[in-house]
Amino acid sequence: MKKHITLRNQAHEPLYSGEHTSTAEALEHCITHNIPLDGLFLSNENLKNANLDGLNLRNASLINCNLKGANISEASLFYCNLSYSNLEDACLCYSDFHYCRFEHVNFKKTDIAQAIFQNPVFSGSLTNQLNFATAHKLESPAYISDNSRTNQAHHKIAFKDHYKLTKFLMKTVLRKIITPRKSSKMAEN
Repeated sequence: MKKHITLRNQAHEPLYSGEHTSTAEALEHCITHNIPLDGLFLSNENLKNANLDGLNLRNASLINCNLKGANISEASLFYCNLSYSNLEDACLCYSDFHYCRFEHVNFKKTDIAQAIFQNPVFSGSLTNQLNFATAHKLESPAYISDNSRTNQAHHKIAFKDHYKLTKFLMKTVLRKIITPRKSSKMAEN
């Protein structure tokens, strides 16, 4: 059953309004029709299994959202806050996250293959949750622990074996200088 859904920014101004069965469907409509959603405020929303492929957001708040199983591939997020959200089993492949906050996020089984994380802020347990070796780039991360900010490269990144560490260093240090990231369309061929 369809209901009237309004997506608002953080100043409570409407960004989009329409008849949809869920907030996820409204977001999917906005992505498909290139409706800008900068400043989107969607905290505490259930977006489980949403198809947010190609999502483009700036200054959005997705705090405490259920994004379990969501497809957030080929997305571009700048200055967005996903803290306390559930990203279990979500697909973040080929997405770009610039200056985004991921405090106390559940990343269990999250796929970040070929994703770019530039200046992200993390907190909580990342050990054994994210395989940074599959990411395209992890640049200048920060980790917040006990109300202090420390360099992520020295805290809480764990690799199960030396092969993964070598692979990660090759991808993040050498590869970004030598080769561009493959697009998902190239990977399919």
